[in-house]
Amino acid sequence: MVVDHVNRMWLGDKIFAMTLVGRTTFPLFCYAVAVAVKKMEGNAARLNQYIFRLLLLALAAEPVSVLTRNEGMVNVVFTLACGALFAGLARRMKDGHVMLCYLLAVISMFLPQTMEFGLLGAALPSAILLVMENRLRFLPWLIALLTIVNLGGSTELFDHVAPAAVAEVLLVSLLSVTLLPGLTLRIGQDLPQDGRFLPKYFFHAFYPGHLFVLWIAKLIFFGS
Repeated sequence: MVVDHVNRMWLGDKIFAMTLVGRTTFPLFCYAVAVAVKKMEGNAARLNQYIFRLLLLALAAEPVSVLTRNEGMVNVVFTLACGALFAGLARRMKDGHVMLCYLLAVISMFLPQTMEFGLLGAALPSAILLVMENRLRFLPWLIALLTIVNLGGSTELFDHVAPAAVAEVLLVSLLSVTLLPGLTLRIGQDLPQDGRFLPKYFFHAFYPGHLFVLWIAKLIFFGS
């Protein structure tokens, strides 16, 4: 995430390798949301609390997001909150209805976007969750959503992404929900297990905090 934001805020998205690294971030966030929703199966109250906390974080981070990037869309935590809500609903919906929602999410990329990664991004946690639960008929949808999201999640992908880059972005998309979570879990096994490795709300503060620090550094070193 930091690599992607450095590339965007300081370098104007000029280094494609940094973009590839950054593109693994959102799918990993969606993977974390899917795991959280899966753990809360049958506990609607806990799921509602989880969604509420995400919305609070999104609201708290929005002023910093507007100040530092001003992209005309609400920040990505709103997308994750919507993703958690839909993931909780999708596991109780009929497969055909979920697929229809995915189709509508794909169509929505041709419309103006109001939140980062749009409805495509909000659909992604549910696709990961359903595949995790061995509903493998959703695997093609997962691959499709990952690819489109990582290519930009809007019609801009047709204007700005070179055809040669599509395969690279697809590879990163697949790795971000297969290899990387496994590596994260393996590394986690070697960390202390008798408590939190970091303070409970460290990453809640880190998201708006790192944006603000990058913005200040940009003003100091780049002058705009």
